[in-house]
Amino acid sequence: MQTTINRIIPQKGNAKTMIQRLRAYIDPVDDTWCTKIQPANEMQIEELRQQLNLVERGLELPEAYVEFLHHAGECAGGLFSTFCAEMSISSLISDNEGICINNADDTKPYCFTFLKDYLGICYTMNLDNQNQKIFMEEDYAVSENFENLVFQSAITQYEEKYYPFYVYFSSSIHGLNTSEIGIKEIDLFDYADQIVKKYCLNKLWFSDSYCFFACSNEMSLMLNRSGGGVYGAICFNEKEMQREMEKVLLSKINTKIRKN
Repeated sequence: MQTTINRIIPQKGNAKTMIQRLRAYIDPVDDTWCTKIQPANEMQIEELRQQLNLVERGLELPEAYVEFLHHAGECAGGLFSTFCAEMSISSLISDNEGICINNADDTKPYCFTFLKDYLGICYTMNLDNQNQKIFMEEDYAVSENFENLVFQSAITQYEEKYYPFYVYFSSSIHGLNTSEIGIKEIDLFDYADQIVKKYCLNKLWFSDSYCFFACSNEMSLMLNRSGGGVYGAICFNEKEMQREMEKVLLSKINTKIRKN
């Protein structure tokens, strides 16, 4: 029988404490992550700023991103493996793609590529104090900001290690639209809020328009709809909760299920 690890809830804080808070969540289930990350140095960060012409444009790199670079800018220790990508500031500098200026689209006026997957798909960050969304290929928004993305990536990778049982699931755009929830035109995250209330879960601070996460000592629920469809995971202590979640959620969104 698997041992249940005491539930650690990722805490909200400022950019300076981001890595400390991230480690508080990851270390209990993977004490090797902190040994794998590699920092960028201040010279590299300044060179990136200069290549992006930030001063001339009156822009700055988000504080959370800069703090992450100081600890894991050359290697994020597999944190972004969900995206099949690894952080490398030296690659960003050598690629030197600069900022993509979108004069015709005020939702992402100043995007720069900060991450590439192994197939060359780009993840971009909008540099705007009022809008720091993360995009895939400048087409699909995947997170509201970089700090959210970091913690969303962490829970996607490590949450299952806090519970003895888990279920991963997914549903295509068509599957979601033709599901019970889709036909009734119920917003998926609004429906998830009802589940949070019914099962006394705690919806966490890095939930946003694209990723929903809530948890308790007994279970956790993660939903991601950044690609149009939905994928996610439910982790739990008691096997009976799987049947309960299949009834109240998974059967209503036409999911394909993978479980341990």
